[in-house]
Amino acid sequence: MTSLFNESGNDSTVQGKETVRRIHLISSSNESKQRLDSEGRDNWLSQFADSPLSRLPTTGIDEVTTQVELHAVDNSSPLSGFSTVDGLPYDKVATQVTPERPIPVLNEVPKLETLKPGVEGYASQIRVLVKSSGIYAIASMASPLISLVLMPFLTHTLSHSEYGALAVLNTVIALVAGITQLSLGNAFFRAYSCDYESQRDRLKVVSTVVILLSLISIPIIITAMMTAPWLANLLFKSSSYSSAVVLAALIVLMQNLTVPGLSWLRVENRAAIYSALVIANLLVYLSAALIFVGIFHMGITGALLAMGGGYAVVVICTLPVVLIRARLHFRVDIARNLLSFGLPLVSNFVSVWI
Repeated sequence: MTSLFNESGNDSTVQGKETVRRIHLISSSNESKQRLDSEGRDNWLSQFADSPLSRLPTTGIDEVTTQVELHAVDNSSPLSGFSTVDGLPYDKVATQVTPERPIPVLNEVPKLETLKPGVEGYASQIRVLVKSSGIYAIASMASPLISLVLMPFLTHTLSHSEYGALAVLNTVIALVAGITQLSLGNAFFRAYSCDYESQRDRLKVVSTVVILLSLISIPIIITAMMTAPWLANLLFKSSSYSSAVVLAALIVLMQNLTVPGLSWLRVENRAAIYSALVIANLLVYLSAALIFVGIFHMGITGALLAMGGGYAVVVICTLPVVLIRARLHFRVDIARNLLSFGLPLVSNFVSVWI
């Protein structure tokens, strides 16, 4: 049996507008059920009067709602019955001292050596720069070396008229490819490196370049193939080179489709893969020209097939990867950004070509 002690044994805390009251039930023996020891009660009250809990509002016994099945608690200490740690009252829990932590100084100036860039960092960047530049240089030197080997062979194998027609078609291919690309290669580097930061937007830049080049190149190439006899008469005063004009149009398409993949490799600093593809293109061109022109005697048609085969190898190796990684997503804002930067450069290209 328990007795309810409410004169000072209950406490309440105010939370907002609601008052939470805690009532402590004190267990007692059969003899103390009828009375409390007055001396012990006075001592307890004197201890409780000095605590902050004594200043909390009290409630009369007639104002307390009767509750059943309440568990009695040991109220031998003024703190007993309140919050506990691991099942023990606060007065039974060992005190733990938190170690001191240094207070940071807000206006502290970093040491000078922390501001100096590391020599090793510069050295590593120089090594990467030299390595990448060397790899790109190998790819750049491969083209004139292949030409140095191939041109004497073609001039010796082809007739004067065929070699002259090949030289004219090479010039036309360079002009048409430069115009139909709309300098999207240069615009791609700017947009990918500077204008867009997230990987998702950069992949959209790659896919937008692929779509723009396809939309511009394919209609022009189809038109050139349909008007091949007329173009042959315009360029060579003979319709016998119509098939060569068709092959030249296909070469322009293949060359344009290599731009997204090769540009992506360069901007991602994949120097080794980029150089390997460029060298593979040139080697395929050289070997196919030797076979088609030297062995099968296909003349200008064989030379153009060899050139188109070199570009086709690059397209086969890069375009599927681009489509898998970037997919075909066209964004108008990216297209506007690319064209606004690339279109003014077309006139510059034409001036250099002239």
